[in-house]
Amino acid sequence: MLNAFKRKFRTILQRFLLLAILGAIFMLVVSYMNLEFCYKIMSQNSLTYMCKKYKNHEYSGSLCEELCANEQSFKSFKCPQADMGTIMFTAEKNGDVYAVKLARHIKDDLSWINSQGIQVYPKIENFHHIVKMHITLTYNVTLDDNM
Repeated sequence: MLNAFKRKFRTILQRFLLLAILGAIFMLVVSYMNLEFCYKIMSQNSLTYMCKKYKNHEYSGSLCEELCANEQSFKSFKCPQADMGTIMFTAEKNGDVYAVKLARHIKDDLSWINSQGIQVYPKIENFHHIVKMHITLTYNVTLDDNM
């Protein structure tokens, strides 16, 4: 009876050890695949995509020119951490770390439909006022009246 118990205990221990090893291998494979996905898909492809959109004048941003001047100069791509929120990835260039977010299209249309059902676009003066108000409210700055 004691031998049967030892044999059963040894079999359970061997199965547990095998499952632990398989679990560790699975976790390593998943981690590696996640890193590959992050680097190849998220960071590299996203950077190329954003720069293509920037060069076609579809995207804009304060760092687009520097970011897209030489895409190959970036290194040390890292995936977003849980506390990074909307940041897609970080990359290093000349010792500076850049947090890169995916640009989004603005879907607000500047036109409206009047009472006759005709689509109306703002006159240039109205457009200037819209842009000025956007800059004033977004960046919390005061602009001169002649701007």
